[in-house]
Amino acid sequence: MLLHGDGKTIGEGGSSQDAPPTMHTKQVPMPVCKYEVLDGSPTGPPVYYATVGQMVYHKWTCEAEQTDTFCMIVHSCFVDDGNGERVQLINEKGCALDKYLLTNLEYPGDLIAGREAHVYKYADRDNMYFDCQITLRIKEPGAEYCEVSPH
Repeated sequence: MLLHGDGKTIGEGGSSQDAPPTMHTKQVPMPVCKYEVLDGSPTGPPVYYATVGQMVYHKWTCEAEQTDTFCMIVHSCFVDDGNGERVQLINEKGCALDKYLLTNLEYPGDLIAGREAHVYKYADRDNMYFDCQITLRIKEPGAEYCEVSPH
């Protein structure tokens, strides 16, 4: 039988070393993300109707309760005419596939991505639908910036 310094029994064949520290975990709420089309710049007003050739800014943002915790990457973006005609604009690694439609996105912050582009449309279609994926990951401890995949 082994005794701890205060006289308490710690068990047969045990050790008087301290038990490993208890790990405490905390549930962190996931960021809420949105996509906007803005008039001409990252600070422009939202665009609801646009004309072909108009300069717009495609902007993806995520808001998190805790700062400096998450990084985002926008990837796997498609544009759809609403009738099943889909064209991929950004691949699964976040790289632009057609520089005439949309070039590689800029990441001015950990949870902000965007790029200027001219409005275009499908022939005989009035609407276009954008479908993109956003991957969120934990920011490396002590990192000043998020690492974005090389394009």
